Amino acid sequence: MLNSLVQFYNNSHRVYLLIAALVSTLFFISIGSKVLTETDHRQHDFRVYYYSADAYFNHQLNPYNVADLNQVSPFHLEWRFAYPPLCLSIFNAYTALDYLTAYHLHFLLKCLAFIFLLYIWVRFFLHGHQAVALAFILSCFAFHQSVSIDMLTGNISIFEQALLFWGLSCLLQKKYTPYCIAIICLSCFKVLPLAFLILPFLITPSLHSFLILPIGLLSFLGIQYVSFTLDPHLYHYFLTHMAPMDSTGFVNPSSLAFFKETIEPWLPNTIFLALYSLFIVSICILTLRAYLRHRTKAPAWMIIDGFILTFCLLAPRLKDYSFIILIIPAVHVCLHAVSKRSFRILLILLLCVSLWPYHHFFALLLLWVLLLRHLSTLTKEH
Repeated sequence: MLNSLVQFYNNSHRVYLLIAALVSTLFFISIGSKVLTETDHRQHDFRVYYYSADAYFNHQLNPYNVADLNQVSPFHLEWRFAYPPLCLSIFNAYTALDYLTAYHLHFLLKCLAFIFLLYIWVRFFLHGHQAVALAFILSCFAFHQSVSIDMLTGNISIFEQALLFWGLSCLLQKKYTPYCIAIICLSCFKVLPLAFLILPFLITPSLHSFLILPIGLLSFLGIQYVSFTLDPHLYHYFLTHMAPMDSTGFVNPSSLAFFKETIEPWLPNTIFLALYSLFIVSICILTLRAYLRHRTKAPAWMIIDGFILTFCLLAPRLKDYSFIILIIPAVHVCLHAVSKRSFRILLILLLCVSLWPYHHFFALLLLWVLLLRHLSTLTKEH
């Protein structure tokens, strides 16, 4: 009788996985059809990447000036290039092809990167059919459909997440060198991932793991210095014309955006800054306190989840497509930190709907609270 119940339980999880895989397949086929048939309206971020490289390398124009970009683009571009000058060399490879061919190649590479990301998740971060099924569902619907947004806009977030989680999989295997390389490569596009250099020390405190931080920082600075020497004027222009952090709401539901939109208009600037600083300090203190108290009890994946959630809460800019990074922590919190099935279903629904612009900021905050609460319940060494 007991064996029959166990077999039924295992079979039901397989059925959930098959259903989730089918739903995910249909969902991403619909996204693919939009990208491939609506070429004039999709992947507008890629459009900026392509014509920025074309403007700089083929026409000696400034990729950080929208007017210059519109001289070479047949489309009307509203945004300038947002990444450091060195990144232009990567996108320049696309300009060997005509725009439409490069457009399709970029989407194909994004699909391959997402498949690779799913492989890394299943191989190193998801255990059991239930976890894999939930990851599939959250990839489709969670966090304002962040994966879908990335695919449709042509942003590079999928590539970033594939590289990040490959690096984290190396970290779980204590392969520090490839992990460090992955974080440095990520930071050449966006500087905030440099914070992940401290993660190896948090998981396994030692001189070896701590040295990753200074080595990674020096390597990053060396790369930036080389980039500066190649074209000092362009690098200076990039630094002085960086994209402002003025987007808010659904597009950028970060903690800073929430405080700026809901508190800054009603209170003096000094009080706004004080409240935001208090929020940041409180998150840091509570996270550090939980880590110091329960570090020896927590498995590596839980420390990684806690770091990711804290990182996202502290990030001053967290675009909608960047929420892809939260899918794995969300799966772990749903399955490990919430014991009652009814509460688990409610949490999943909360992650998969968007009721107001800062819905997912509070969903992120809730995931962080639930993880810290679960961490405090651990009673045995792992």
